[in-house]
Amino acid sequence: IVSLTVTEKAYMVDDATGNLDESHPLIIHDLENPRNPKTPVGYVVAGLRRRMELGLPSFTVMSCDNLPMNGALTKKAVMQFASKVDTERKVGLADWIAENTAFPSTMVDRITPATTPEDVALLKEMYNIDDAWPVCAEDYTQWVIEDNFPLGRPTWEAFGALLVDNVEPYELMKLRLLNGSHSALAYLSYLAGHRRVHEAMQDDEVFHFIKNYMDVITPTVPEVPGVDLNAYKAILCERFSNPNVSDQVSRLAEDGSKKMQGFIRGATEELLLKGHDTKHVAGAVAGWISYCRAVDLENNEIEVVDPRADELKEAAHLSDVEGSRRFLGKFLSKEIASSDQFSRQVDGYLKQLKDHGASDVIRSLS
Repeated sequence: IVSLTVTEKAYMVDDATGNLDESHPLIIHDLENPRNPKTPVGYVVAGLRRRMELGLPSFTVMSCDNLPMNGALTKKAVMQFASKVDTERKVGLADWIAENTAFPSTMVDRITPATTPEDVALLKEMYNIDDAWPVCAEDYTQWVIEDNFPLGRPTWEAFGALLVDNVEPYELMKLRLLNGSHSALAYLSYLAGHRRVHEAMQDDEVFHFIKNYMDVITPTVPEVPGVDLNAYKAILCERFSNPNVSDQVSRLAEDGSKKMQGFIRGATEELLLKGHDTKHVAGAVAGWISYCRAVDLENNEIEVVDPRADELKEAAHLSDVEGSRRFLGKFLSKEIASSDQFSRQVDGYLKQLKDHGASDVIRSLS
């Protein structure tokens, strides 16, 4: 089993098409140098190629990243890459992978803040452990895995994992309620002056905004076996409020061009299609657009950590002049951009941010 925990952007997938991004410089390198790869997809294909050439069995590829149906997405990227790098054999690499390799989907849930110098010092002081990069995490953990391991697997269920036939309901619950709420919180909270998630949640207006956001998103979450969604949402609010985790707002704001696609786009499209209220989502998206200008509402510089940071900044500044529709179409979807209701809501919140500040927007949505 080869497992991947490499963040959403490392799969090098074009969000607009869902295909491998063959224009990405690292993918170009790997396609030209398939035996000396730099990307996760390139490494997986190189490993599978060696297995095939040596007459060995394949391995199972298990993605553990926050991507919708991560197994299917990983398989598509791997197959597209493989079809490009081995066209000489009678039985090509892509055909061998398709016949011999499984790509189970997973849902992994545990909040893990970025390691800080304070974490390193605390571990040394309290436990006399000298670790340059300790991994800090909350107590809560959930791991749901599609039981698709034809080559065998450990008995993970003996240690708390849930093995299921279909991961999708659990995945949509987590991506749309936890990860989507994290993104909704990140940009507006940062613009309102909050730097730690638990401190933001101590602000009653932020707390109620996030609670309302979850309630608005809930109709897009399917029934999840054995899960009470109301109880799940209450637990999420408790987890976000945990001072011992002390997650960074700026960490949640990273890679928005990928996260908003994976966590918010699908839910928004469903809400619009069903005629549901979208103002809380529009407020969150307006916060994202404003953050992407790379300055806060007092013109202090913001470091936008995103593979498309320059594009985001240009599009966000254009939104000041022409409205948000172009930004929505480029970074979310044409369906969302074509909604007059949603684009008007986003434009309204952008104006409210500019005129009255982020706290005023959060207050109006709380």
